[in-house]
Amino acid sequence: QFTVFHIDPSRSADVLTQIPSPPFQGVLGCDYFSAYRKYMEEHNTQVQFCLAHLIRDVKFLTTLPDAATRRWADQMLQALRQLFHV
Repeated sequence: QFTVFHIDPSRSADVLTQIPSPPFQGVLGCDYFSAYRKYMEEHNTQVQFCLAHLIRDVKFLTTLPDAATRRWADQMLQALRQLFHV
């Protein structure tokens, strides 16, 4: 059981398919970059999307003009606060 970090000057999908090489049996921690979604679908890999990215995106939704979207985003932020309070 270990964690692998790889820093590369490129964010191309080619880099992701090289490290880790399939069949990857763990959980891939990542942001929402499309290469991760492609890898997940092609290799049946479990993915844990970055919660910090999710929180940032939900906070952005609270600034939009649509009232229903803002209410939903406020409810999501409250749920995330409760999650991290635990």
